[in-house]
Amino acid sequence: MADVYAGLDCEMTGTNLDVHDVCQIGVYLNGHDPFVSDVLPSRPHIFDPKALAVNGFTRDRLEAAPSAAFVDAQLLAWLEQRLEGAEAHPVGWGVSYFDMPFVRKALPETWRRLSRRSVELTSVCFVLAGKKEILDTGKAGQTLGWRGWKRASKRFAEERLAEFYDQPRWHDAGYDATAAYYSFEFLKQAVHG
Repeated sequence: MADVYAGLDCEMTGTNLDVHDVCQIGVYLNGHDPFVSDVLPSRPHIFDPKALAVNGFTRDRLEAAPSAAFVDAQLLAWLEQRLEGAEAHPVGWGVSYFDMPFVRKALPETWRRLSRRSVELTSVCFVLAGKKEILDTGKAGQTLGWRGWKRASKRFAEERLAEFYDQPRWHDAGYDATAAYYSFEFLKQAVHG
Protein backbone atom coordinates (compact mmCIF):
# COMPACT_ATOMS: atom_id res chain seq x y z
CA MET A 1 0.00 0.00 0.00
CA ALA A 2 1.34 3.42 -0.95
CA ASP A 3 2.34 5.96 1.67
CA VAL A 4 -0.24 8.66 2.29
CA TYR A 5 0.87 12.09 3.45
CA ALA A 6 -1.47 14.25 5.49
CA GLY A 7 -0.92 17.97 5.84
CA LEU A 8 -1.54 18.68 9.53
CA ASP A 9 -1.71 21.89 11.50
CA CYS A 10 -3.08 22.95 14.86
CA GLU A 11 -3.74 26.29 16.44
CA MET A 12 -3.16 26.39 20.18
CA THR A 13 -4.05 28.55 23.16
CA GLY A 14 -0.31 28.87 23.79
CA THR A 15 2.96 26.98 23.40
CA ASN A 16 3.25 25.22 26.78
CA LEU A 17 1.98 21.64 26.43
CA ASP A 18 1.45 21.36 30.20
CA VAL A 19 -0.85 24.39 30.33
CA HIS A 20 -2.24 25.11 26.85
CA ASP A 21 -4.46 23.17 24.45
CA VAL A 22 -5.41 22.72 20.81
CA CYS A 23 -8.14 25.17 19.81
CA GLN A 24 -8.31 24.25 16.09
CA ILE A 25 -7.10 21.35 13.97
CA GLY A 26 -6.79 21.00 10.22
CA VAL A 27 -5.89 17.91 8.19
CA TYR A 28 -5.53 17.73 4.42
CA LEU A 29 -5.38 14.59 2.29
CA ASN A 30 -4.72 15.08 -1.41
CA GLY A 31 -7.90 15.07 -3.45
CA HIS A 32 -10.22 15.82 -0.52
CA ASP A 33 -11.56 18.94 1.11
CA PRO A 34 -9.60 19.59 4.31
CA PHE A 35 -10.99 18.62 7.68
CA VAL A 36 -11.00 21.68 9.93
CA SER A 37 -12.65 22.18 13.27
CA ASP A 38 -12.36 24.40 16.29
CA VAL A 39 -11.73 22.42 19.49
CA LEU A 40 -12.91 23.30 22.99
CA PRO A 41 -9.75 23.54 25.13
CA SER A 42 -9.86 21.62 28.40
CA ARG A 43 -9.10 24.95 30.10
CA PRO A 44 -10.55 27.69 27.87
CA HIS A 45 -9.86 30.28 30.56
CA ILE A 46 -6.09 29.59 30.39
CA PHE A 47 -4.55 31.06 27.26
CA ASP A 48 -1.62 33.12 26.16
CA PRO A 49 -2.95 36.44 24.78
CA LYS A 50 -0.04 36.49 22.29
CA ALA A 51 -1.13 33.13 20.85
CA LEU A 52 -4.70 34.31 20.45
CA ALA A 53 -3.48 37.51 18.82
CA VAL A 54 -1.71 35.37 16.21
CA ASN A 55 -4.50 32.87 15.50
CA GLY A 56 -7.43 35.27 15.96
CA PHE A 57 -9.32 33.23 18.55
CA THR A 58 -11.35 34.95 21.24
CA ARG A 59 -12.50 33.65 24.61
CA ASP A 60 -16.08 33.42 23.25
CA ARG A 61 -14.94 31.43 20.22
CA LEU A 62 -12.93 29.08 22.44
CA GLU A 63 -15.91 28.44 24.70
CA ALA A 64 -18.29 27.86 21.74
CA ALA A 65 -16.10 25.16 20.11
CA PRO A 66 -17.13 21.49 20.01
CA SER A 67 -15.59 19.23 22.65
CA ALA A 68 -12.25 17.58 21.97
CA ALA A 69 -13.89 14.14 22.29
CA PHE A 70 -16.45 15.07 19.61
CA VAL A 71 -13.79 16.44 17.24
CA ASP A 72 -11.59 13.38 17.88
CA ALA A 73 -14.42 11.04 16.86
CA GLN A 74 -15.31 13.15 13.81
CA LEU A 75 -11.72 13.40 12.60
CA LEU A 76 -11.07 9.69 13.16
CA ALA A 77 -14.16 8.81 11.08
CA TRP A 78 -13.06 11.30 8.38
CA LEU A 79 -9.60 9.70 8.25
CA GLU A 80 -10.91 6.12 8.21
CA GLN A 81 -13.28 6.87 5.35
CA ARG A 82 -10.52 8.40 3.22
CA LEU A 83 -7.46 6.32 4.12
CA GLU A 84 -9.01 2.88 3.48
CA GLY A 85 -6.52 1.23 5.83
CA ALA A 86 -3.45 3.14 4.63
CA GLU A 87 -1.09 4.75 7.10
CA ALA A 88 -1.07 8.57 7.10
CA HIS A 89 2.23 10.36 7.70
CA PRO A 90 1.71 13.86 9.16
CA VAL A 91 3.41 16.63 7.19
CA GLY A 92 4.00 20.15 8.44
CA TRP A 93 6.14 22.89 9.88
CA GLY A 94 6.94 21.76 13.44
CA VAL A 95 4.48 18.89 13.15
CA SER A 96 6.52 16.27 15.02
CA TYR A 97 7.73 18.33 17.96
CA PHE A 98 4.88 20.86 18.29
CA ASP A 99 1.57 19.80 16.73
CA MET A 100 1.64 16.04 17.37
CA PRO A 101 2.23 16.28 21.15
CA PHE A 102 -0.81 18.57 21.39
CA VAL A 103 -2.83 16.15 19.20
CA ARG A 104 -1.79 13.26 21.46
CA LYS A 105 -3.03 15.15 24.51
CA ALA A 106 -6.34 16.45 23.11
CA LEU A 107 -7.28 13.98 20.35
CA PRO A 108 -5.86 10.59 21.40
CA GLU A 109 -7.79 8.44 18.89
CA THR A 110 -6.65 10.63 16.00
CA TRP A 111 -3.10 10.51 17.35
CA ARG A 112 -3.22 6.68 17.44
CA ARG A 113 -4.44 6.59 13.82
CA LEU A 114 -1.63 8.77 12.46
CA SER A 115 1.85 7.44 11.76
CA ARG A 116 4.69 8.35 14.13
CA ARG A 117 6.84 8.83 11.02
CA SER A 118 6.17 12.43 10.11
CA VAL A 119 7.72 14.75 7.57
CA GLU A 120 9.27 17.83 9.13
CA LEU A 121 9.33 20.42 6.34
CA THR A 122 12.03 22.56 7.96
CA SER A 123 14.33 19.51 7.91
CA VAL A 124 13.64 18.98 4.21
CA CYS A 125 14.59 22.63 3.61
CA PHE A 126 17.88 22.06 5.45
CA VAL A 127 18.59 19.06 3.20
CA LEU A 128 17.94 21.18 0.12
CA ALA A 129 20.07 24.15 1.25
CA GLY A 130 22.57 24.99 -1.47
CA LYS A 131 20.54 23.38 -4.24
CA LYS A 132 19.05 25.45 -7.06
CA GLU A 133 15.30 26.04 -6.96
CA ILE A 134 13.37 24.10 -9.58
CA LEU A 135 10.68 26.30 -11.07
CA ASP A 136 7.40 25.07 -12.54
CA THR A 137 8.92 25.54 -15.98
CA GLY A 138 11.62 23.00 -15.11
CA LYS A 139 14.36 25.62 -15.31
CA ALA A 140 16.84 25.91 -12.48
CA GLY A 141 16.51 29.12 -10.51
CA GLN A 142 18.76 30.63 -7.91
CA THR A 143 20.69 28.70 -5.28
CA LEU A 144 18.75 28.85 -2.01
CA GLY A 145 19.53 28.45 1.66
CA TRP A 146 17.06 26.66 3.91
CA ARG A 147 15.06 29.86 4.52
CA GLY A 148 14.86 30.43 0.76
CA TRP A 149 13.47 26.92 0.28
CA LYS A 150 10.91 27.59 3.02
CA ARG A 151 9.82 30.84 1.32
CA ALA A 152 9.73 29.18 -2.11
CA SER A 153 7.64 26.26 -0.87
CA LYS A 154 5.18 28.56 0.91
CA ARG A 155 4.92 30.73 -2.21
CA PHE A 156 4.17 27.58 -4.25
CA ALA A 157 1.49 26.57 -1.72
CA GLU A 158 -0.10 30.03 -1.79
CA GLU A 159 -0.29 29.85 -5.58
CA ARG A 160 -2.05 26.46 -5.40
CA LEU A 161 -4.45 27.67 -2.72
CA ALA A 162 -5.31 30.89 -4.58
CA GLU A 163 -7.89 28.96 -6.59
CA PHE A 164 -9.78 28.16 -3.35
CA TYR A 165 -9.12 31.26 -1.23
CA ASP A 166 -9.36 34.94 -2.13
CA GLN A 167 -6.34 35.69 0.06
CA PRO A 168 -3.95 33.68 2.23
CA ARG A 169 -5.40 32.64 5.59
CA TRP A 170 -2.25 31.78 7.55
CA HIS A 171 -3.01 30.63 11.10
CA ASP A 172 -6.24 28.96 10.04
CA ALA A 173 -5.52 25.27 10.65
CA GLY A 174 -7.34 24.09 7.50
CA TYR A 175 -5.46 26.54 5.29
CA ASP A 176 -2.13 25.81 6.98
CA ALA A 177 -2.61 22.02 6.74
CA THR A 178 -3.36 22.29 3.03
CA ALA A 179 -0.44 24.67 2.51
CA ALA A 180 1.86 22.24 4.35
CA TYR A 181 0.83 19.47 1.97
CA TYR A 182 1.51 21.62 -1.10
CA SER A 183 4.83 22.81 0.37
CA PHE A 184 5.73 19.14 0.79
CA GLU A 185 4.83 18.41 -2.84
CA PHE A 186 7.05 21.31 -3.97
CA LEU A 187 9.97 20.18 -1.81
CA LYS A 188 9.56 16.54 -2.82
CA GLN A 189 9.78 17.58 -6.47
CA ALA A 190 12.96 19.52 -5.67
CA VAL A 191 14.52 16.51 -3.93
CA HIS A 192 13.68 14.12 -6.76
CA GLY A 193 13.93 16.62 -9.62
